[in-house]
Amino acid sequence: MERPVYRRYAFLSPGERLEVWADFSDSSVGFKTAMISLPFDTGGMGRGMMGGRMGQSQSLPNGAGFGIFKIKVTKQVKKNQTLPRMLSELKPIPQDEAANFFQPRQFYLTMRHMQWSINGRVFQMEAVASDEIVQLGSKEIWEFNNTGGGMMHMMNLPHPIHLHGKQFRIIERSGVMHEGYVDEGWKDTALLMPGERIRILVDFDDYPGLFLYHCHNLEHEDMGMMRNYFVRG
Repeated sequence: MERPVYRRYAFLSPGERLEVWADFSDSSVGFKTAMISLPFDTGGMGRGMMGGRMGQSQSLPNGAGFGIFKIKVTKQVKKNQTLPRMLSELKPIPQDEAANFFQPRQFYLTMRHMQWSINGRVFQMEAVASDEIVQLGSKEIWEFNNTGGGMMHMMNLPHPIHLHGKQFRIIERSGVMHEGYVDEGWKDTALLMPGERIRILVDFDDYPGLFLYHCHNLEHEDMGMMRNYFVRG
């Protein structure tokens, strides 16, 4: 990221990472706190029904809160550490340089016949559709939609989308808009909750070849929500 951002909480999906700055300089010896995962609404079929394998019980329902680790201040130290105002320098996002600026590629995340799919397609080992081929050296805008459809509306669940071989910038998000999202900076995974849509800008400026893009929920990718894209040199 270019500069630090403040969030009351961070809303992360499988595959996303953050560096967190915690300042305990004003805390007295003996102060205790904890890093916790807050409970959240998973949408769709609700807690416990899609968190584990279908039909299996689980001790911790999907979306339930839990503790990650505990923190205790045990001594005072004399270090004057401050959070830098600038972390890196990012170039502006040149959306108008995208080859498909007026017509972004569309990817719809849905379920059909008990299989998760992208644009109605499921994973094929080396298959690439015509709308999954991009030109080496080009910039493109890709739009991912988790806005419903498929077998039943109740099957509309969270999907963290991950691209292999590329990082991207999130340029637009609409829908639920959780305040805990950290969309700034370079990303390789982006979470879409039910009802959300995002646009990302990808620069295919380095390597040709076949790459995966998929949902980072293991069961969803195993049930078909994974495809190839081909960068043509």
